[in-house]
Amino acid sequence: MMTVTQTLGEICDEGRGTVKTGPFGSQLHQSDYADNGIPVVMPKDFKNDKISTEGVARVGKDHV
Repeated sequence: MMTVTQTLGEICDEGRGTVKTGPFGSQLHQSDYADNGIPVVMPKDFKNDKISTEGVARVGKDHV
């Protein structure tokens, strides 16, 4: 099995997405999160050098 390593920037380029970083802490509040929408990748989502999408937080398009 071949392993392919990509940067977050490369993944975003492929999906025409963007990487946005925030200040220490979060500008998002519990009420901002949604069941469906844009993934918000947090440090807890990095597992074994990969991004785990299981349980990843999401926000609506109005937060882009």
